[in-house]
Amino acid sequence: MLRTLKSLSTLFALMVMVVAATTIAQVGTAKSVSSVSRGDTGKVAAGAYDYNLNVIVPTANPTFDATGRWISNAGDEMQIFQEKDEVNATFVNAGWAHRLAGRYVNPTTIRMVLIRRTRSGGCEVTMDLDLNVTSVNTLSGAAVASENGCGLSKGQSYPGTWKRVL
Repeated sequence: MLRTLKSLSTLFALMVMVVAATTIAQVGTAKSVSSVSRGDTGKVAAGAYDYNLNVIVPTANPTFDATGRWISNAGDEMQIFQEKDEVNATFVNAGWAHRLAGRYVNPTTIRMVLIRRTRSGGCEVTMDLDLNVTSVNTLSGAAVASENGCGLSKGQSYPGTWKRVL
């Protein structure tokens, strides 16, 4: 009986470790607890923080390699580096510097978080972007402000298209 309990205890501990190892907690400063009151799944508010729990699942293999230099319809150049399904990018123009990071959520869509910083004063605002890789040479998407700040209102959208240069 004691041996069976030890085996079950070990098995349970192993299961807890596997669940813990495959769950990532992303913590961000919360402006309110409205996400919890809306009933968003996977979100937990505790004090001044929101915790988003995301279980890691394998993503589809990307259809295209987005690594390269891209020019937007507004004339801005963006540089993208892709490693498997993880994508990082930067672009800088006269007014703002942008840093993007994300992962493919399906074979042609990269879900990214964009940090937009004003170059003159250093004010930063966070935006969300689903970047659609529509072909080997074209991207499209709309960055949406996820908070108020730096002259942007939450929900404000900036659509754009990009053509590959290199």
